[in-house]
Amino acid sequence: MTAKARSGGAIVRRLPKPYDPAVPLAPWAGGARPDSSCLVIRYGAFGDHIMASSVLLLLRERWGHVTYNSDPRGYEILKHDPHVDAFFIQEKDQVPNAGLGAYWKALSNGFDRVVNLSESVEGTLLAVPGRKEHDWPDEVRRTILGSVNYLERHHDLAGVAHRFRPAFHPSPAEAAWAARRRRRIGGRLVLWCLSGSSVHKTYPWVGDMAERILRETDWRLAFVGDRDDRPLEELVGQQALAAVGHAPRAQIYRTGHAGIVRAVAQRFGRRVTFAAGRWPIRRTLALARLADVVAGPETGVMNAVSHEPTVAKVAMLSHSSHRNLTQHWVNTAVLEPDRAKVPCFPCHRLHYTREFCPADPASGAARCAASIPPGAVVAAIGARLTAKEAA
Repeated sequence: MTAKARSGGAIVRRLPKPYDPAVPLAPWAGGARPDSSCLVIRYGAFGDHIMASSVLLLLRERWGHVTYNSDPRGYEILKHDPHVDAFFIQEKDQVPNAGLGAYWKALSNGFDRVVNLSESVEGTLLAVPGRKEHDWPDEVRRTILGSVNYLERHHDLAGVAHRFRPAFHPSPAEAAWAARRRRRIGGRLVLWCLSGSSVHKTYPWVGDMAERILRETDWRLAFVGDRDDRPLEELVGQQALAAVGHAPRAQIYRTGHAGIVRAVAQRFGRRVTFAAGRWPIRRTLALARLADVVAGPETGVMNAVSHEPTVAKVAMLSHSSHRNLTQHWVNTAVLEPDRAKVPCFPCHRLHYTREFCPADPASGAARCAASIPPGAVVAAIGARLTAKEAA
């Protein structure tokens, strides 16, 4: 089993391929076993690892040495976290789900404390299709699943105090890049998260919101996401350019993403940054820490700055309640769907398809996301900026 140190000092070990459950695991290979140690197990999306980061400092204070078992996404997010001493990584689905129990038992050998955060939120507080909780009446799910805070659940499973501090730690090079980019953008920066990991984590009126901000304020806008979010950037660009009489919207549409980006840069300069698919996630998170406001749906980026006091947040809820997600966030405005128009909110369900997530007929987006008017988003951002300047 290969072991190497990353730049922050942690040892990185990887599960050999192919995985053979008959071969004993050796998580300490290549390094001395510490006198006291803790193993944290967590797989999932970027936001899951950010929430898990909240317990790492407290576990390290108690046990002295923390090993984080994850897939490559977890390592990518936490590889410079100073509270992780070692990583033990396996590829996604390298260990079949049916074999995870035996795998965890073998992996846990030699640790003084094991904290398994698997399904600490998904499957327990967010119901999975095909499981009984998913079919419970809405009010039963709200009463049982909606009454638990995600961070509190993480800390309770870890057996540590409710001192919440989920955080992203950039490398020195990433922090320097973010500082240079922030200086280049200038002004008051609103970083917008275009989408999350499910169909309800996309705001359909982002173009209307951006058009209003560009017309009525001097704020800077940076749009972040992956390549799949570029159609949303095109929508923003089309509406913004058409609003200032740049060209008929149909003509703008024919220019494609690259043409729209160029036209927006010519018209708005550094006021608009389109970064979907251009910046890796770590650069996005590094810049988010320097933004004046970070806004968007329930995403990993939002979680990463949730406890940064100097960064204001405007969080748009969908399948989670305020109690679930944002109760302990600092400097945060929370926007909820209109319950009169969206009686299924909050649903406390995971959505892999549109089957259980009603669509808004006007936009085709999830009804919960579409029910929040762009004027409310702009007003919330403005209020946060005003409060920050008055502080």
